[in-house]
Amino acid sequence: DAAITDLVANIMGIASGDPDSAAVTRLLADHYDAAVAAGATPKDALKSTFVLACESPTSVARGL
Repeated sequence: DAAITDLVANIMGIASGDPDSAAVTRLLADHYDAAVAAGATPKDALKSTFVLACESPTSVARGL
């Protein structure tokens, strides 16, 4: 949970007070959970979640 919260805030640039924060956090958490359910290790699932966060429009707009 802490890693996903960190991805939302620091990679995607969405502050916790932003109305979209909860939905984006849930989206990344769901992605992580789906990756683990599909057989990925927790480490690889987090890597995949990181890639998803990096590909978000807010990350791209910020120049990541």
